[in-house]
Amino acid sequence: MRPLVLIAAIALSVFSLRLAAQEYPKEVIDAAHSISSHTLMDYVHEMCLPKYEGRGAGSEGYNLIASWVVDHLSQWGVQPAGENNSYYQMYPWPYTQVLSPGEVELIVIQKGDTIRKPYTIPDQFFPGSNSDSGVVEGEVVYVGFGISAPELGYDDYIGG
Repeated sequence: MRPLVLIAAIALSVFSLRLAAQEYPKEVIDAAHSISSHTLMDYVHEMCLPKYEGRGAGSEGYNLIASWVVDHLSQWGVQPAGENNSYYQMYPWPYTQVLSPGEVELIVIQKGDTIRKPYTIPDQFFPGSNSDSGVVEGEVVYVGFGISAPELGYDDYIGG
């Protein structure tokens, strides 16, 4: 029985490989086989270099890495498909730069007593880079774990 299973597995594998090979032109398969994982890691390493400043939208580092990618596309013979026959497609992308980490402090006033709890960056908070500046004040409402399961007759948001 084992030899039959082994033969069936080999036949299925060969059939699958032949089927996969028939789905793509030889040029595509050859191109895929020419890609080296070492080369891909070299590209990743390059894109992570400090000179690109994290590649934040609209930053000088972003523009530098975009130019680097365009150089490669051009060398590889990829035809531009962007605006005005370029490799670029510009669109507005609002962003916020975090120039100072700022500070976060929880202030609880209860029965005349003030409790202050400062939080430290980056262990206890991290400023979002896509948020606006400002001050937030208001009442904090506890809603349990935020579970809403009407099919079980349970909802943390009701009656809070």
